[in-house]
Amino acid sequence: MIVEVKSPDVSDLTLVDLPGIIHDGDSKDKIENMIIRYIESKYSLIMIVRKANQDKEAVAAINLARKYDPQSERTIEIISQCDIFSSDQLKNHIKQLIKSESNQELGVHAVCCRIKGKETTNS
Repeated sequence: MIVEVKSPDVSDLTLVDLPGIIHDGDSKDKIENMIIRYIESKYSLIMIVRKANQDKEAVAAINLARKYDPQSERTIEIISQCDIFSSDQLKNHIKQLIKSESNQELGVHAVCCRIKGKETTNS
């Protein structure tokens, strides 16, 4: 995917894909410090990508984002793999999760892959 925006009124944007936070091991502190160097600036957007079946409180990146962006003014959360759920109950759980996080400035967004041959709806 390529996103291109040209205008004299917009700033350059650099996207840095940082490694995931590891919970133990020799590189734990090194990786966390590298992430902090990028997210502590008030000019950085923080994009957190997590799987739909992960408990939000277990995602270490969310805790770091809360520490450096306590008002969630520059944090965007992407919930991936929403299409892996096999029941309407789980599908509704994701919808409710997105609605409950509407207090975030940039919001919470879900990503679903289309299955070839099936049409999707906005339900």
